[in-house]
Amino acid sequence: MIEQIQTSASFSAKPLRKNKTFSFMLSGYTLSIFGDCFHSIALNIWILQNTGSAKLMSAVMITSMVMSFLFGSVAGTIADRVDRRKLMWMTDLISGVLVLGVAITMILPNVSFMVLLLLTALNSFVRLFQYPALQSSLTDIVGKENIQKATGAMGVADNIARISGLAIGGVAVATFGGAAAVIFNGISYFLCSILILLGGAFPTSRNLSVEKKTFKEDFVSGLIFIWKHRFTRAVMILSPLLGMFFVSFLMLTQVAAVKVWKATPMEFGLLEACIPTGYLAGAGIIMYLGKRVKRRGIWIIGSMILMAPLFMIISILKSPFPAIPIIFVIGMLFAFSTFLIQVIMREEVESDLQGRLFGTLGSISSIAPPVALALFSFFTDLYGSPTMLLVNGVILLLTGILSGLFLKVILYVE
Repeated sequence: MIEQIQTSASFSAKPLRKNKTFSFMLSGYTLSIFGDCFHSIALNIWILQNTGSAKLMSAVMITSMVMSFLFGSVAGTIADRVDRRKLMWMTDLISGVLVLGVAITMILPNVSFMVLLLLTALNSFVRLFQYPALQSSLTDIVGKENIQKATGAMGVADNIARISGLAIGGVAVATFGGAAAVIFNGISYFLCSILILLGGAFPTSRNLSVEKKTFKEDFVSGLIFIWKHRFTRAVMILSPLLGMFFVSFLMLTQVAAVKVWKATPMEFGLLEACIPTGYLAGAGIIMYLGKRVKRRGIWIIGSMILMAPLFMIISILKSPFPAIPIIFVIGMLFAFSTFLIQVIMREEVESDLQGRLFGTLGSISSIAPPVALALFSFFTDLYGSPTMLLVNGVILLLTGILSGLFLKVILYVE
């Protein structure tokens, strides 16, 4: 199958602010995250109000997790085989229709919960194709010399959208109702599809002028590459582990704030805002420094190790205010470790394979944090949040040291 491709050379020389394709893609990505926050709040509240069952609410979350785990690698393989821009605008369009279906289910009386669960599962499946297509297109769109700033820009936009989306989404649900908030999410997907189209053709460095392999061959070759390529194999181990410890820390901090520190609603809100604010600060520093960040592998492992004693310090605190600056710094360190991993992956792996790389990583990462949450939640009920914060910090410290010893391919990345 012969396809005409557009080179990415002209795009790579453009500053981000002058790159129309990146600007439209970033706008669409930000809008979709913003709309997803509306949907998440509205759906959870609607389920609790209409069924009173936390189990059914958990069923929605588990369904999304299972879809990601089962089909993430499949979606990544497809993203490497087709026109990624077309895949992105089509999945946004389909998601818009499915989400409007969810809204209709919420409006109509006596509709089975299974209908809503089915629509949610289908939408989760469709969204799996969006992530690897977007992530794997970024290097070609901005060029390797701009990839660090572009990754930072996406991280900043992501966090701003989540913070504002959760805040405004709660107000919207209270004012206009859950169905209206979900409808807004559907409309946001339609707008995202339009923005991708307005951005123009994606440049690509992929070699599409040769006969394509079968899907099975591409799928298997992607898994073989991930296993044999030392850096990607190390990322598949390190990134989910980092997510496990970080998500567990968030949960443990919330428990400590309520049960140990007896935080007021205002204090709890400040604590909750520290992580995304610190994350934004870290992403901003990465964007500002750009190529001036040297020995990035040391920053990744070093940030991971530095978070561990901060976890331990928080475990001995007796009030929320001393925790605020510490949690802010943890957010910054987490940004350094995660963003730099994404930057290096895009630089180290050819565009032809990046869809499979990000798809597989998303699949593994979807299962690791929930498992950690289940374990830490169980032991928190037995031993309390301070003890488990200390345990989390100790294990993270050991994991960081072992990563430096056995995953040296990351440590030595410039």
